[in-house]
Amino acid sequence: MKKRIIYLIKLYLLFLIFSLLSKIIFLVYHSDLITSNDKFSEILKIFVYGFRLDLSASAYFMILPVVLLIFSSLFKKDIFGVVLPWYFLAIIVLLSLTLTIDLELYKFWGFRLDSTPLLYLKNPKEAAASVSIWIIARQLIIAAVISVFFIWLFKRVMKRADLKYKLIEIPLYLFILAFLIVPIRGGFGIAPINVGSAYFSQNSFLNHAAINVYWNFGNSFLDQDKKANKYKYFDESRAQSLISPYLNENDTTGQKVLNTARPNILIVILESFTANAIKPLGGLPDVTPSLNILADEGILFTNFYASGDRTDKGLVSVLSGYPAQATFSVIKDAAKTQSLPKLPVDLTKLGYNTAFYYGGDINFANMRSYLVSAGFTHLISKEDFPSSTYNSKWGSHDEVVFNKLYNDINNAKTPFFKVFLTLSSHEPFEVPVKHFKGTGDTPRFLNSMMYTDSCIGNFISKARLQPWWKDTWIIFVADHGSVHPDKLRAHVPKKFYIPMIWTGGAISRPVKFAKPASQADIPATLLYQLGQPFNHYKFSRNVFGNHQKTDVFYLFNNGIGMVNDTSKLAFDCTRKSLMLRNGHISDSLVNISKAYIQTIYSDLNSR
Repeated sequence: MKKRIIYLIKLYLLFLIFSLLSKIIFLVYHSDLITSNDKFSEILKIFVYGFRLDLSASAYFMILPVVLLIFSSLFKKDIFGVVLPWYFLAIIVLLSLTLTIDLELYKFWGFRLDSTPLLYLKNPKEAAASVSIWIIARQLIIAAVISVFFIWLFKRVMKRADLKYKLIEIPLYLFILAFLIVPIRGGFGIAPINVGSAYFSQNSFLNHAAINVYWNFGNSFLDQDKKANKYKYFDESRAQSLISPYLNENDTTGQKVLNTARPNILIVILESFTANAIKPLGGLPDVTPSLNILADEGILFTNFYASGDRTDKGLVSVLSGYPAQATFSVIKDAAKTQSLPKLPVDLTKLGYNTAFYYGGDINFANMRSYLVSAGFTHLISKEDFPSSTYNSKWGSHDEVVFNKLYNDINNAKTPFFKVFLTLSSHEPFEVPVKHFKGTGDTPRFLNSMMYTDSCIGNFISKARLQPWWKDTWIIFVADHGSVHPDKLRAHVPKKFYIPMIWTGGAISRPVKFAKPASQADIPATLLYQLGQPFNHYKFSRNVFGNHQKTDVFYLFNNGIGMVNDTSKLAFDCTRKSLMLRNGHISDSLVNISKAYIQTIYSDLNSR
């Protein structure tokens, strides 16, 4: 038994070595992309930050060998010894071919191999026509050399394990099989590993080099059906004609509400904050006293909706003006997010210094890759705070991060653009506030909102005393709504009803803004206030403009909702029927909603 355990360890190390060598080959192959500014220490980080993905990929390859051991012990036959060499041969050849394809395609695509090539298999002749015979031959030779080397290494290192298989060993192998989930998921954390965990640099090439291409391809392959446009209700021209009045019209009319041309900008994205618990928005009276005051003093959007139902979707909507997807989250696809417009990029061109703050794991939901590609100069996350401040299993509470944000702003070069994604109001709602009694989710959620609101109050009271306050524009907006406190169903508009409040010394006057608007409208509206063009945000509209249509949309799992001044609907794309009909719902409104979700996925697949 001991010999077979050692055998498994050696096999795992072989797969791990293969992944590490693949990175070296990738760097050598694309050495022209390494600049003189890339220090040797930065090159080493490729292996450090990419190591968890290497461990994960290698663990996947170990599943079948462990299963073979189980069957060998069960039937007391050397299935393991007979099949394993052929399995290793097949895996190594496939991985070598994958690597060599990736090496060449990266030159043209600028991102690591994923399921995208599968889209071209429908037209193999056309795909092959763009590649010369020499390139094909060269890549096959590289793949053959790599394969032969590792097959030789396998025979050299891997001696046949003890062939006396015993039933008593099966529980051990079952434990090993179960334990593989740890490296596969990337550790014991809450969130499974994603490609963003390999991102560490402002240089996208270094980030790409850190990615385990085999893990990336497999993950993308498993997710490809979620990105596929399953919502084709009309031909594209018909869909465009239906939805064009609801897209960016580059409307530069409407009121300006700033008293300075280049204000400092702070966006505070509030985890799970629902308008249904905020008094000025018709919610509960005593949950958010600080925000209630700010709503009266500043600009309150009374008809504002989240684009989706998760943080990863809300983040992209707020910063890229891109709507949520019904069965996928674009933030998980680094190649897609590279092509999205992003506020930090636009503001950097205007001289803004950028930073993103989050008290949790910045790798969660692939946020790191998105934020790095978005151009944030500094990313502040859980690892930047001492473990003594981890009051929740997610990370540091909002009070800690607000203090860090406040101190940083006091020493910041202006103008600055900072974004803070709060955390404490995320499940399991572990906060040091017990105002609402009870042990259920709803009182704990309301306590967490009250706690974050108190942190906001403390931050604002200190900020008002600083010289930077008079030139600062602060936007409070939720990442998504919540089923609490009313136990709402997943598709109803009230679940997506969220606050957006503008405050700060840069705001010229208080306003109550009642026109329906969405998270996706933030980039266009912000850039309009700064006097900048925003037509590159296709799905984002200036909310102060004179739109043809005022309808806003939100997406939930396999469905789409629509809200306007007089009507609300929710359409189930699986059942192809309305789940909610409130007000006058015509067939044309239903068709417009269908066209909207179709347009999102068509745009997504074109990137």
